Parts: sequence; structure tokens; C-alpha cells
Amino acid sequence: MTWGLQHLYRDPVFLALLPPVALTFDYSMTFRIAGSHEAVLASEASPVVRLVLANHFMVAYFLALLSLYFLASLATLRLLRGTRYYQFGVVCVFIVSTAHGLGGLSWVARSASFSVATSLLVTFLFLLTALWIGRRLIAEWQGPAGVS
Repeated sequence: MTWGLQHLYRDPVFLALLPPVALTFDYSMTFRIAGSHEAVLASEASPVVRLVLANHFMVAYFLALLSLYFLASLATLRLLRGTRYYQFGVVCVFIVSTAHGLGGLSWVARSASFSVATSLLVTFLFLLTALWIGRRLIAEWQGPAGVS
């Protein structure tokens, strides 16, 4: 990893900005390509987004979600910084960002198969990360091999 990438990898503020940027891309693509609130209501997979949009709370919801994503990512990364678990926090931030990036592209693809594949990919990535964390925790709990 070059110095610049290492610096970005170690910067929780930069990394915490990735999910809000991906969320902005996702929602921008959604509303730009759908063209109308009615089209979004008819096609959106998220029941929460449909409920919020139907009740005209989309702007407040979006701003709250941006804040939540940033603050949760930042808090998690700062908590994990300096530990061997920081890498898991970074991976989770990338998974959330990837999910929203692909969610925005699903409006371009307009394919149920693409949306299902995106959901399966994100679920698989979170499961793989959870297993990776679990394996690391079990290895630490058991201690060095041969020690009772």
C-alpha cells in the first residue's frame, strides 16, 4: 500500500465520509432516474423509504440518515483505531458504501435480478466479515497453540 492509501486507511474521518457519499449517490440516482415520487413509490424496494416518501419526510429522513451513517462510522472507526479490529470496521464501512453504490446503479440496470444480486452480495460480505471476526476472536480466546 502506498503512503497515500495508508494515510487514508488510517483516517477515520475520511473513511466515515464514504457511506454518506454512497448514500447520496444512491438517492440521487433513485430520484433522478425514477423521475417522480410516484415512480419511486412503485419501484423502491425499501419499505422505510416508501413510507417516508409517502408521508413527505424524505428530506428530513435523508439528512438524518446521512448524519447517522457518518457518526456511526466515525465512532466505530475511532473506537477500533489502534486495535487489531480496525480492519473489520474499515471493511464494514466499505460494505455499506458498496451496497448504496450498487443500489444507485440498480436504477440504471432496472433489473430485479441486479437488485437481488446486490442484496445477496452485501449479505454474503457481511456474513463473511462476521465469520472473519469470529475466527479472530476464537483464536485469541484459545491463545497460542499448545498452551492450556
